[in-house]
Amino acid sequence: MRATGSTRTATRWRSCSRAIGALVVVAASACITAATRYYVPSASDPRITPAEMRERVHAVLPLECPRLLAARDTVYGVVALTVFPDSAGQVRRARIDAGSGDARLDDLIGALAAQLQLPPPADVPDDRARRALHVSYSCVPHAALVRVDLSPR
Repeated sequence: MRATGSTRTATRWRSCSRAIGALVVVAASACITAATRYYVPSASDPRITPAEMRERVHAVLPLECPRLLAARDTVYGVVALTVFPDSAGQVRRARIDAGSGDARLDDLIGALAAQLQLPPPADVPDDRARRALHVSYSCVPHAALVRVDLSPR
């Protein structure tokens, strides 16, 4: 009598297709999760200059640094924004292009950026006026530093 034996050497198509299907769902959801955040000025808050913005972030940062530092010696972050001023230089809205990784500070900086009063743009229509704004900060256990850089776009 002949003996017949077999060895399974491949994954069945059914279980392989489930794994591929799950991978496609994960990849598609990763593409959809990005969101653009815009901040608009509050009518009740006064307009501020970039120097005043730096002072306000600098005043809040010592309160946030202990939370940011946790068990680390130093923390550094940069928030890259685009601000859209009108013909008078008042920012109509601010958009965060790249956050620092801390949503609380990103929101604070975005809200302050929306309150900015900038020099009026020269010969640029309102719908085209935009400026790049970078706010960088660093924390060490007993000190904090903030820098605000505004450049034309």
